[in-house]
Amino acid sequence: MPFGKYKNPNICDENNFLLINKLLQKVEIYHGDYSECKKYIGGKTMLYFDPPYRPITQTAAFLGYSQNGFDDTDQKTLAEFVKSINASDTKIMLSNSDPKNTDPNDSFFDDLYRDFDINRIQARRMINCQAEKRGNITEIVVRNYTGEIQK
Repeated sequence: MPFGKYKNPNICDENNFLLINKLLQKVEIYHGDYSECKKYIGGKTMLYFDPPYRPITQTAAFLGYSQNGFDDTDQKTLAEFVKSINASDTKIMLSNSDPKNTDPNDSFFDDLYRDFDINRIQARRMINCQAEKRGNITEIVVRNYTGEIQK
């Protein structure tokens, strides 16, 4: 039994798949622990870090894909790693939750990445057992380079 009430779900956007295929022809994508990426740094390298997001509420804790969890200490360790490779000519991008969604005074990531470009972007959340809590929130995108971010 399918979930949701979609009349015309766009599951397979052929034009988008063809465009992505064309853009990725000369790209190598590696997946693994962030600490292993040092060997790929240099030249035309771009590193994107997508760690387990820091929970913004007491009940939002999607940490299940990290066996031992990923707490604030782990977030700080990742930030130190990112800072250590920032001197290279490698472009770095990292995304995470924005704690300012629930606490305007929570500057955890602003403090961790104060020397980087931090953008807040709108993200739509469609999954929540409480329908009134679905909708737009902000997430952060941290980069060591500037330029427009697609919103």
